[in-house]
Amino acid sequence: MTDASNAQTEQPQQTYQEAITRIQEIVRLLETGDIEVDELTKLIEEATGLIQFCSTRLTSIDKEVSQLLQQLDESSE
Repeated sequence: MTDASNAQTEQPQQTYQEAITRIQEIVRLLETGDIEVDELTKLIEEATGLIQFCSTRLTSIDKEVSQLLQQLDESSE
């Protein structure tokens, strides 16, 4: 299994905030420019997986909130 696959497997155990914090850490590392090519590839793969995780989580939360709001509207009628 690749590092990116491992990162994606581990992500559901993370919270959204932990993933965002790690993405911010990766961005800071990338901005320094002092990263070897092999490490750069790993960091970009990790960031890509984290971004996918966050996107999926936000979509899921959006659906949950929409359902709750719909239930609230229905109960108030």
